[in-house]
Amino acid sequence: MKRFTLFCALIKAPVYAYDKFDIQVCNAIKTNHARNQCLSELGIPKHIADNALKSAPTNTPITKSQILNVNGIAPYIDDVVIMLNRLKQTNTRCQQKLDPINAGISQSRSTPGNPSFFVQCGVINDIEVVRFTLDDIKATNAITASKHLDKNNAMAACRNRLKNAMNTYSNASIPVFGVKDYSQFSGGNVVVTYDFEATNAVGHNTKQQIKCYFNGAKLELSEIKKR
Repeated sequence: MKRFTLFCALIKAPVYAYDKFDIQVCNAIKTNHARNQCLSELGIPKHIADNALKSAPTNTPITKSQILNVNGIAPYIDDVVIMLNRLKQTNTRCQQKLDPINAGISQSRSTPGNPSFFVQCGVINDIEVVRFTLDDIKATNAITASKHLDKNNAMAACRNRLKNAMNTYSNASIPVFGVKDYSQFSGGNVVVTYDFEATNAVGHNTKQQIKCYFNGAKLELSEIKKR
């Protein structure tokens, strides 16, 4: 009888102990199919992850107990809380949704005396990683939502990047070309694609392609490859 009672108690015990970071990782995925696959592989029920996405009402202040205390963020949690509450009031994408569990500290972007932080804002399929520093917090700087760079300016910036890149090749020349693709993505991200031909010093033509990646008005990365 005692064994049976113990067995029943074990059945009633909680089966899952969900890791908040695992939920955060899956919820950060922008496509529903990939997000659901992530949840499935980690054994996290979808309703648990959906509940984690729900933000507190705008008029409910964020507290430091809602922030994951990992990766050295502990000394700055009070400052981060100040900025997260500010973002909920002033940043249009953070007004849509801001989950404190997605806040963290960036080791790669931090500098001595001025750590860099991030938080994900926005709804599924339109999420932006909003970044801010300790100096931004202290100076009460406003961090606005990124806007997509318009097509003409994005094309011009990508052309300039291409011309500068081609200058590194001996006698390389670029014929007249047109934009192949201009695409907008979530968080103010834009990708411009050009197909072109480069001619080297001995007259050999190479078909190539450049992709320019923008975050707001900033050209963050470009890639050139053969077609």
